[in-house]
Amino acid sequence: MRSILLIAFIAFVGSSAQAQWYPVTSGTTEYLHDIVFVDEDVGYCGGGGRYSSGVILKTTDGGETWRTIFKRDSFSIRNICIVNEKLYAFAREGRTWSSYLVSTVLSSSSLKWSITQIPYGPIDPKVYNDAIYFVDLYGGIKLKKLKDDILSTVVHDVVGIFDISALLSGRRVLS
Repeated sequence: MRSILLIAFIAFVGSSAQAQWYPVTSGTTEYLHDIVFVDEDVGYCGGGGRYSSGVILKTTDGGETWRTIFKRDSFSIRNICIVNEKLYAFAREGRTWSSYLVSTVLSSSSLKWSITQIPYGPIDPKVYNDAIYFVDLYGGIKLKKLKDDILSTVVHDVVGIFDISALLSGRRVLS
Protein backbone atom coordinates (compact mmCIF):
# COMPACT_ATOMS: atom_id res chain seq x y z
CA MET A 1 0.00 0.00 0.00
CA ARG A 2 2.83 2.36 0.89
CA SER A 3 4.49 1.87 -2.50
CA ILE A 4 1.24 2.69 -4.35
CA LEU A 5 0.87 5.93 -2.35
CA LEU A 6 4.53 6.79 -3.03
CA ILE A 7 4.11 6.22 -6.77
CA ALA A 8 0.92 8.31 -6.82
CA PHE A 9 2.64 11.11 -4.87
CA ILE A 10 5.67 11.12 -7.19
CA ALA A 11 3.45 11.12 -10.28
CA PHE A 12 1.35 14.02 -8.95
CA VAL A 13 4.25 16.14 -7.67
CA GLY A 14 6.43 15.34 -10.70
CA SER A 15 3.83 16.51 -13.18
CA SER A 16 2.74 19.61 -11.24
CA ALA A 17 6.26 20.79 -10.32
CA GLN A 18 7.58 21.00 -13.88
CA ALA A 19 8.25 24.43 -15.32
CA GLN A 20 5.85 25.44 -18.05
CA TRP A 21 8.30 26.90 -20.57
CA TYR A 22 7.17 28.32 -23.87
CA PRO A 23 8.79 30.63 -26.43
CA VAL A 24 8.16 34.39 -26.50
CA THR A 25 9.10 36.88 -29.18
CA SER A 26 11.91 39.25 -28.19
CA GLY A 27 11.54 41.58 -31.17
CA THR A 28 15.24 41.32 -32.04
CA THR A 29 17.41 38.97 -34.06
CA GLU A 30 20.45 39.65 -31.85
CA TYR A 31 21.94 37.01 -29.57
CA LEU A 32 20.76 37.66 -25.99
CA HIS A 33 23.36 37.29 -23.23
CA ASP A 34 21.91 38.44 -19.90
CA ILE A 35 18.56 39.07 -18.25
CA VAL A 36 17.58 40.65 -14.94
CA PHE A 37 14.15 41.27 -13.41
CA VAL A 38 13.42 44.10 -10.99
CA ASP A 39 10.12 42.50 -9.89
CA GLU A 40 7.71 39.91 -11.29
CA ASP A 41 6.71 42.21 -14.17
CA VAL A 42 9.64 44.50 -15.07
CA GLY A 43 12.80 43.07 -16.56
CA TYR A 44 15.72 43.95 -18.85
CA CYS A 45 17.64 41.83 -21.32
CA GLY A 46 20.84 42.61 -23.22
CA GLY A 47 22.60 41.17 -26.22
CA GLY A 48 24.28 41.68 -29.54
CA GLY A 49 27.07 40.18 -31.56
CA ARG A 50 30.57 41.16 -32.56
CA TYR A 51 29.53 42.80 -35.86
CA SER A 52 25.86 43.51 -35.15
CA SER A 53 23.91 45.85 -32.88
CA GLY A 54 24.03 45.86 -29.11
CA VAL A 55 20.53 45.99 -27.66
CA ILE A 56 18.81 46.38 -24.33
CA LEU A 57 15.22 45.20 -24.18
CA LYS A 58 12.56 45.90 -21.54
CA THR A 59 9.44 44.02 -20.49
CA THR A 60 6.67 45.26 -18.23
CA ASP A 61 4.49 42.15 -18.34
CA GLY A 62 6.74 39.46 -16.91
CA GLY A 63 8.50 38.66 -20.17
CA GLU A 64 5.51 38.14 -22.46
CA THR A 65 6.44 41.12 -24.68
CA TRP A 66 9.69 43.03 -25.09
CA ARG A 67 10.61 46.38 -26.61
CA THR A 68 14.03 47.78 -27.51
CA ILE A 69 15.09 50.71 -25.29
CA PHE A 70 18.74 50.92 -26.40
CA LYS A 71 20.53 50.02 -29.64
CA ARG A 72 24.04 50.74 -30.90
CA ASP A 73 25.88 49.32 -33.90
CA SER A 74 29.00 47.14 -33.40
CA PHE A 75 28.21 46.63 -29.71
CA SER A 76 27.54 43.55 -27.67
CA ILE A 77 25.80 44.03 -24.32
CA ARG A 78 27.25 41.26 -22.15
CA ASN A 79 25.85 41.93 -18.67
CA ILE A 80 23.11 44.04 -17.08
CA CYS A 81 22.85 45.14 -13.45
CA ILE A 82 20.27 47.31 -11.67
CA VAL A 83 21.41 49.35 -8.66
CA ASN A 84 19.26 52.03 -6.99
CA GLU A 85 17.04 52.77 -10.01
CA LYS A 86 20.05 52.88 -12.32
CA LEU A 87 20.68 50.38 -15.10
CA TYR A 88 24.32 49.47 -15.80
CA ALA A 89 25.26 47.41 -18.85
CA PHE A 90 28.74 46.18 -19.66
CA ALA A 91 29.43 46.09 -23.40
CA ARG A 92 32.18 45.24 -25.82
CA GLU A 93 32.77 47.01 -29.10
CA GLY A 94 32.84 44.59 -32.00
CA ARG A 95 35.92 45.63 -33.95
CA THR A 96 38.38 46.17 -31.09
CA TRP A 97 36.69 44.37 -28.20
CA SER A 98 37.13 47.51 -26.09
CA SER A 99 34.93 47.54 -22.98
CA TYR A 100 32.21 50.11 -22.31
CA LEU A 101 29.87 50.97 -19.48
CA VAL A 102 26.39 51.90 -20.67
CA SER A 103 24.08 53.40 -18.05
CA THR A 104 20.84 55.29 -17.52
CA VAL A 105 18.57 56.33 -14.66
CA LEU A 106 15.41 54.23 -14.93
CA SER A 107 13.19 56.52 -12.87
CA SER A 108 13.53 59.46 -15.29
CA SER A 109 10.73 60.09 -17.78
CA SER A 110 13.02 59.82 -20.81
CA LEU A 111 16.06 57.56 -20.79
CA LYS A 112 19.33 59.41 -21.31
CA TRP A 113 22.11 56.95 -22.00
CA SER A 114 25.70 57.45 -20.91
CA ILE A 115 28.33 55.44 -22.82
CA THR A 116 31.84 55.45 -21.37
CA GLN A 117 34.87 53.46 -22.49
CA ILE A 118 36.30 51.65 -19.46
CA PRO A 119 39.84 50.32 -18.86
CA TYR A 120 38.64 47.10 -17.22
CA GLY A 121 37.06 43.89 -18.49
CA PRO A 122 34.21 42.88 -16.18
CA ILE A 123 33.29 39.22 -16.01
CA ASP A 124 30.13 37.87 -14.34
CA PRO A 125 29.08 40.97 -12.34
CA LYS A 126 26.88 40.53 -9.27
CA VAL A 127 24.93 43.15 -7.29
CA TYR A 128 25.29 43.17 -3.50
CA ASN A 129 24.67 46.00 -0.99
CA ASP A 130 24.06 48.62 -3.71
CA ALA A 131 27.36 47.85 -5.45
CA ILE A 132 28.42 45.78 -8.45
CA TYR A 133 31.19 43.25 -7.86
CA PHE A 134 33.04 41.59 -10.74
CA VAL A 135 36.29 39.97 -11.74
CA ASP A 136 38.44 42.21 -13.96
CA LEU A 137 40.35 40.27 -16.58
CA TYR A 138 42.34 43.23 -17.95
CA GLY A 139 45.78 43.66 -16.42
CA GLY A 140 45.54 40.57 -14.21
CA ILE A 141 42.65 38.92 -12.45
CA LYS A 142 41.33 41.32 -9.81
CA LEU A 143 38.07 41.54 -7.85
CA LYS A 144 36.59 45.02 -8.27
CA LYS A 145 33.63 46.96 -6.99
CA LEU A 146 31.60 49.69 -8.71
CA LYS A 147 29.59 51.76 -6.25
CA ASP A 148 28.08 55.21 -6.89
CA ASP A 149 29.97 55.24 -10.22
CA ILE A 150 33.30 54.91 -8.36
CA LEU A 151 35.50 51.92 -9.16
CA SER A 152 37.71 50.34 -6.52
CA THR A 153 39.80 47.18 -6.29
CA VAL A 154 38.63 44.89 -3.51
CA VAL A 155 41.15 42.08 -3.99
CA HIS A 156 44.31 42.61 -6.02
CA ASP A 157 45.07 38.98 -6.85
CA VAL A 158 42.14 36.58 -7.15
CA VAL A 159 44.51 33.90 -8.45
CA GLY A 160 46.44 33.81 -5.18
CA ILE A 161 43.35 33.79 -2.99
CA PHE A 162 41.49 31.05 -4.82
CA ASP A 163 44.62 29.29 -6.11
CA ILE A 164 43.17 29.25 -9.61
CA SER A 165 46.55 28.29 -11.06
CA ALA A 166 46.50 25.10 -8.98
CA LEU A 167 42.97 24.31 -10.15
CA LEU A 168 43.97 24.81 -13.77
CA SER A 169 47.04 22.59 -13.38
CA GLY A 170 44.94 19.79 -11.92
CA ARG A 171 46.31 19.91 -8.37
CA ARG A 172 43.75 19.36 -5.65
CA VAL A 173 43.47 22.45 -3.46
CA LEU A 174 40.25 21.74 -1.57
CA SER A 175 39.67 18.74 0.64
